[in-house]
Amino acid sequence: MPERLLELSIYALGALIGILLIWAILRELLIKVSSSKEEKRELQTKKLFEEWLYGNDIKRKVIIQKLKKMGSAAYLEPFFFELFEGSEKEKKEELKVLFELVGIQAELRRILKESSDVIQREKSVLKLGKVGVIYDVQFLIDAYRDPEEHSLVKQCCVQAIYDLVEPLFHEQEQAMANFGLLVQLFDIPNENLRYHLVRTIAASKMPVEDILPHLLKLQNDFGKESALFVLEQWNHPELCQIVYDYLDDLNPHIRSIAVSLLGKWKDEEAILLLFKKLSDPDEMVRLSTVDVLTHFKNSAILKQLTLHLSDPSSLVRARLLWALVLKKDQKIFDRAIAMLQEMDFQKLFFAQIKLKPQEESQQVFEFLGVDYRLFVKKYGVEDHGFSAFVSTARESQDVALRKRAMMALQLWKDKDVISVFNDILNSDPDPTNRLYAKKMLERLKMKDVVP
Repeated sequence: MPERLLELSIYALGALIGILLIWAILRELLIKVSSSKEEKRELQTKKLFEEWLYGNDIKRKVIIQKLKKMGSAAYLEPFFFELFEGSEKEKKEELKVLFELVGIQAELRRILKESSDVIQREKSVLKLGKVGVIYDVQFLIDAYRDPEEHSLVKQCCVQAIYDLVEPLFHEQEQAMANFGLLVQLFDIPNENLRYHLVRTIAASKMPVEDILPHLLKLQNDFGKESALFVLEQWNHPELCQIVYDYLDDLNPHIRSIAVSLLGKWKDEEAILLLFKKLSDPDEMVRLSTVDVLTHFKNSAILKQLTLHLSDPSSLVRARLLWALVLKKDQKIFDRAIAMLQEMDFQKLFFAQIKLKPQEESQQVFEFLGVDYRLFVKKYGVEDHGFSAFVSTARESQDVALRKRAMMALQLWKDKDVISVFNDILNSDPDPTNRLYAKKMLERLKMKDVVP
């Protein structure tokens, strides 16, 4: 009996193995048939897309129906993009029509609205930017403004919007035909986009008064900056009153741009407002204000700049002193020399030579008593306050400048001052300067500078 059971078990096991082998073979055949069928479907789909691209209007209508029967928009999408990316510019424009007709555009929009997958939404946005039409821009703007949308998707929206509207900037008339859309784009934080927008709007033949209300509605920081840049491009100083409101904006960067614009337009009526900006809580705004006031000729400016020489920022104090020295007010000379004896301040002050025009730097140096050419030759743009005055007093070819340097040196609290004046007394070729050096030595002795 056990032997019989064993024999039956062996037969059963063999049968099972046979069945499994048959199933494996059938399964492989089914996969091959299915793969062959899928490959055939894919080839047909590719062929239909290519036939549409080179077909006439009647044929295209038939092909669109066939494409829809081949599968959903999600299925058709990769075939479409493969053809689109490999096509010439003219053909791409034609394919944008097909993009909408077979439902790919609608599918990408659906994913952006409904998918919970951030990566899928990012891809959809970028694809819309690559192939979409101008009508997709508003859709992308709405997605960007959605407070619940992921920041990565919003970044993709910014890029896609730029890709879609960039062609508009090459045709002024077409751009103005979409003016309402363009103004909305000032809120989109893309520097290249803003650059084109500003130039396009500023060059528009539309009356300024028609454009202004749209610009003044811009509420976010990027939009406000853009509005100011448009005003700058227009270069209408009569619009200064509009800029005044931006001086009190919460964003210091906006305030700084507004200050600079008023300075560019040299708006004399804004001087009192600019005086207030010298006390602005933000260092950047105060720096911009000093730079702007430097180029006004109002007599009250000198007093205001002097009042702020105690600014908590060393950089602002350096910029203030430069501005005051540029005004060539002799009353500031002694204080300027005293301030330059602080090493850290001295570095900031002389570093401005990198930022200022050569003619302006020469005027500042000449007032202080430093030979500009000698300074640059010896020190480049590094700070060497005391040494710079000494070099000028000893080596400058300008007689008057050597005397000016001595005027500064007699105010300098340095142990080497006496030896410098003794050297000048014995070597300066100009008798007037030698006499002046002698008087300075006597004055220093009276101040107990020497033992």
